[in-house]
Amino acid sequence: EDLLGKPHSIVRHPDMPKVAFKSMWDTINNDIAWEGYVKNLRKDGKYYWVIVRIEPIFDEDGNKIGYVGIRREPSREAIKVIIKKYRYMLENE
Repeated sequence: EDLLGKPHSIVRHPDMPKVAFKSMWDTINNDIAWEGYVKNLRKDGKYYWVIVRIEPIFDEDGNKIGYVGIRREPSREAIKVIIKKYRYMLENE
């Protein structure tokens, strides 16, 4: 209920590099599916990691009408790798 009608960015963890979301928007705005790792905040202040795949949705006439997101749990090993990459990206923003 706390999230209904609000942008998903309110759960964005501050450890997420801005360039990751720029890449996501650039990709899906060009009608291409995007997949990446996202660290989100929980209501209790803790966090969780997900692998997110976002695909544009089109109507019968080929007009983009929205997006669909599919989330799944990443492995601990993958999280360790992405933490290092995101830390580097944040340091270079």
